[in-house]
Amino acid sequence: MAFKVTDFKTNLAAGGGGARPSLYKIDINGPVAGLSFSGASNLLVKAAAIPAATIAPLPINYMGRAYKTPGFRTFDTWTVTVINDEDMAARANLVSWMRVLGGRLAGERDTTFGGHAASLAKYEGDATISQIGVDGNVKQKWKVHQMWPTELGEIALDWSSDTIEEYTVGWAYDYWSHVKGASTPGLRPPAASDFRLKDNIILLQKATSILPNIYMFKYKWDKFSTYIGVMAQELLDTGYKNAVHKNSEGYYSVDYSRLGFPMMKISNS
Repeated sequence: MAFKVTDFKTNLAAGGGGARPSLYKIDINGPVAGLSFSGASNLLVKAAAIPAATIAPLPINYMGRAYKTPGFRTFDTWTVTVINDEDMAARANLVSWMRVLGGRLAGERDTTFGGHAASLAKYEGDATISQIGVDGNVKQKWKVHQMWPTELGEIALDWSSDTIEEYTVGWAYDYWSHVKGASTPGLRPPAASDFRLKDNIILLQKATSILPNIYMFKYKWDKFSTYIGVMAQELLDTGYKNAVHKNSEGYYSVDYSRLGFPMMKISNS
């Protein structure tokens, strides 16, 4: 079959013209308000990477040969390059975060500095990497979960250079998740029950003494499937409030096992 350059260009254009490494946005959130990155202390990420994952092969020897089966999934350190602000506010927050994890710089430890925390949320943060298309819309998102700074790079000083200072930060994390589309905030069915994530909402059954309102709806990132379930916000002031959870992005989800019935997917058309 003859190769046509026009076919290649047509297929590339149909896919959005190809993803550009310079079109991205990264939001990094610290574990608590005092270690956040906003305003003057915002992390100015110059370069980063979409996180990778590895499933290690597990060799099993049998009859003189090694057969490989899937082993553990591992996630390497995620590294970003940061442009240094003159006040070093962002770097100061990173140093403070690392003190919470590993103790004071001189080595002292106490209930505040040194990794002691009744809740993991005290020293673990998260990040969202957004791939932006040439049309300016977010096309893909990756969320890095339960992360903390494990490496804070040096800052090079040089009298012969007039460039802006940069340094790297390496993050250890437990896992990452991937979602598609500008309207997807990191939740997918059946967990996502926030009404802000739904379209074509129709009330099927009004609330009773034992059941909340039941709706038929579609998710904004899935125009083809139809679901039957509840709206999380409506449960907050009811006896089902313990079934509602809020994620770090401010969206609600519902644990349907606490409601006594499942969310249903009724079509794919």
